[in-house]
Amino acid sequence: MKAEQKTYRKILLILLGRLGDYIITTPFLEGLRKAYPGAEITLITSAKAAGLATGNPDLDKVVVFKGWHHPPSTLKMFAAAWRRCDLAIDLNPAYSRASLSLMRLARAPERIAFEKKAPAGVYTLTLPHDLERDHFMEKYVALAERLGFTPPESMRVTLPPDVLAEGGRLVDGLGFPQGDVIVAIHPGNFKKYENRWPEDKFVAFTKALLKKQGISVFYLVGLGEEKETADGILRHLPGVKHIPPKSQELTAGILKHCSILVCNSTGTLHLAAAAGVPTFSFNRPYNEKCWKPKGSIHSAIVSKGHKTCRDIEVADAAEAFCRALEGLKKN
Repeated sequence: MKAEQKTYRKILLILLGRLGDYIITTPFLEGLRKAYPGAEITLITSAKAAGLATGNPDLDKVVVFKGWHHPPSTLKMFAAAWRRCDLAIDLNPAYSRASLSLMRLARAPERIAFEKKAPAGVYTLTLPHDLERDHFMEKYVALAERLGFTPPESMRVTLPPDVLAEGGRLVDGLGFPQGDVIVAIHPGNFKKYENRWPEDKFVAFTKALLKKQGISVFYLVGLGEEKETADGILRHLPGVKHIPPKSQELTAGILKHCSILVCNSTGTLHLAAAAGVPTFSFNRPYNEKCWKPKGSIHSAIVSKGHKTCRDIEVADAAEAFCRALEGLKKN
């Protein structure tokens, strides 16, 4: 149920998370801008989300926290939190020491957060939620309704024309036959073992796709993951092409020229969804319930075990992927 909408002139948002955390908030940010077109909206975010956040037209100011080891960005972050505003919102659903510190600094009569560990008096309002059961987008819908508006349903990323053109040039440069289904594979999430489908299974899955007519496959390598991708996967796939790491914006531009993205549950999954690109992902039940992009163009295969997606079999994944492609043709 929507609450009565108030008037805010200055709004401070805090989201110190990863790329996917930021992208999932974009419907909320878009709705907030439409609800308060005259407000000055400032976002304090991490370097991992800065590439896209700085180009978001729904934000007036973006302050980037580069880590405690970077004093200049830390000082700018604290200064932004200390500025007077009408409303401060901690968008991090989970506990964050940095976010808590910023909210304690915030000089706003209204300070909103999701329920989590915090000293009394830091927040003027907390919203109940379940970290293990609620889809993260639903959390922001509840927050928006508390502020008196309904956000759009889809995540969104705004790309300049030159970025779209460069993405098209890079995909065209792979030399795939015209009319083929272009499948981008991004193994990603090498740091979260339980969310990481094994490299040998990616190899076998890719070989299965290469046997099918009308499908062209390439690997989209993530920032900082070049060595893992090359050593663990590409050396077993001679002849399979890849695009090396690019900026977040350009990665989205590349994805816009693909038919579908195959990946683990990672930020690139949400980047593709925000760009309107169909996805197929490997999930454990928690990720499928709380993180998988919503919409009929987004498919997933879910592990039988609750703790990891690594037990998903290659044959099952290939079969589920083919069903996903058939579903896209019907759409």
